[in-house]
Amino acid sequence: MSSNVEFLAGVLAEAQRKRVNVVLVQHDDDDPEEDWLEQFTARTTSAVIALSSALSHSQQKQLEAQGVRLVVVNPQDSPHLGAPSVGATNWAGGVTAARHLVELGHQRIAMLAGPDDSLVARARLSGYRDALDAAKLPVDEELIVPGTFDYESGLVQALHVLALPQRPTAIFAASDRQAMGVIEAARQLSLRVPQDVSVVGFDDLAAAAMTAPPLTTIRQPLNDMGAIALAMALTLIENRPLFSRDTELATSLVVRGSTAPPGTD
Repeated sequence: MSSNVEFLAGVLAEAQRKRVNVVLVQHDDDDPEEDWLEQFTARTTSAVIALSSALSHSQQKQLEAQGVRLVVVNPQDSPHLGAPSVGATNWAGGVTAARHLVELGHQRIAMLAGPDDSLVARARLSGYRDALDAAKLPVDEELIVPGTFDYESGLVQALHVLALPQRPTAIFAASDRQAMGVIEAARQLSLRVPQDVSVVGFDDLAAAAMTAPPLTTIRQPLNDMGAIALAMALTLIENRPLFSRDTELATSLVVRGSTAPPGTD
């Protein structure tokens, strides 16, 4: 199950509880702005919840002109500069993931990063860097590999970093799907997880508990984020003040079988 599906489950559960209708619209960044806006005005939409979307200033103004309220989830720009937002503590999650590996005894820890233009990805990478700095471990730029949040990227990134002359003993992937790609890369290279390489993901998707071995990961409460986003949208529709314009929900470490001290047999 992808992070989007788990988030939407939270939206739909809250919608059922509040007895409101929700319409799902797929938006491509390459779509003309007029077509994008027409999808909402044609339905007399009251509010839009934008998931991991970088809405342009023009798009936000068009929604505002139509009286459509906007809530952004995992904003791609600083949440303090735009619409009300819901997110997770991505920096803290990055710190926690890297710290977990450090506390297990790993010193050569790779980071499979997300897209450079993603605020979420940059926060997770920053947390990784800060955790290594706090542990007085050098940040080896060779071990930081850019990519995207999907399985294929994780596979390619991991094959690259695991082929280094001095390969890492642990890998922190910026998403669970990337981490699943790492596990496959290890299998292809006849490396054992976690005996030869420990793996940590980020999201705690439902599938994370079903990998072999089950994936240690940083849980972001996707279901709760969906429910809160809808509650915020309904509050705006009712012209009531928000308790907070920018809400961040805490992440937490879920330890499973994909991490262990280096050299464990």
